[in-house]
Amino acid sequence: MALIESGPEDPRGPGRGLLRRAVLVVAGLAVGAGVYAVWSSPAEPDPPAAETAPAATSQPPASPTPAAAPDGDPLVTAQRWLVASRTVSYEDSSATSWTERVGPLLTGRAAAENSALADAGAAGAGWEQLVQGRCRTVVSDIDAVIPPEAPHTDQQVYVQVTGTVETGCDSPDGPPIPAERSAATVEVVEIDGRWLVRERLY
Repeated sequence: MALIESGPEDPRGPGRGLLRRAVLVVAGLAVGAGVYAVWSSPAEPDPPAAETAPAATSQPPASPTPAAAPDGDPLVTAQRWLVASRTVSYEDSSATSWTERVGPLLTGRAAAENSALADAGAAGAGWEQLVQGRCRTVVSDIDAVIPPEAPHTDQQVYVQVTGTVETGCDSPDGPPIPAERSAATVEVVEIDGRWLVRERLY
């Protein structure tokens, strides 16, 4: 998969717009095209409150981020998936190093798509600019919720996870990039006591 460098130029200069697109594309390669998941439930006077998990944060890594591990809580696994799939550093060995970090959290279709991205080794000119600018992305203000109206079983749930993706560059030539609010709905399944992301729906 090649980086897309088309589109309107950033009014602050071509370097800023290109680097911003590069960071967003590199950090989001794991995210395939999905479909909206729409659920409906019978009308109830007082629907149960959605189950939530404590917010998690990710600090700028001083070295390449280690691989994530699945958890016994589907909400925690979804949070870790968001962090692993959206965290990129100029210290990474390649543009697709994040696929190795997120891999342990995946199964089924999500795992297959992640492997395909890793095998493709997509990079592009944007990765070189990210490295030259000594830039990294981190995820903070993470929250995860299981919608009460979504279909679920003891071994399968849908989780809505959100977080703020911020990009910073150590080089003075690296332009500031505004924070981005990221949101996703993922299907999480229980296998041998651990919850894994099987598919991203949105």
